[in-house]
Amino acid sequence: MKRSVFRPAKVVVYRPMWGPKHYIHRRWVFFPKYNIYWDNWRNHYVFWNGSIWFSQPTPPPIIVNINLENEKHVELKEDDDDTDDVYQSNDTHKTEYKPE
Repeated sequence: MKRSVFRPAKVVVYRPMWGPKHYIHRRWVFFPKYNIYWDNWRNHYVFWNGSIWFSQPTPPPIIVNINLENEKHVELKEDDDDTDDVYQSNDTHKTEYKPE
């Protein structure tokens, strides 16, 4: 598997800006209720904007007023860490991690 150019030089435990009380070990965090991803390596949100997958450092409109720290989220598997376009498995993620 090809290593992502975004891979940090050393292993890091993340405390994302949306959830400073959480300890995250993987690159990708998926929020099933909102169908969005958080990329710990780039500090970006990845989301479907209606026609394409979009990546940006600011929260997408659907979660602007949501406290993500209190929302169900799932760390994706270590195998997904080097996958820059993780959204290509979105159908699988939506099925595997259904919102509560």
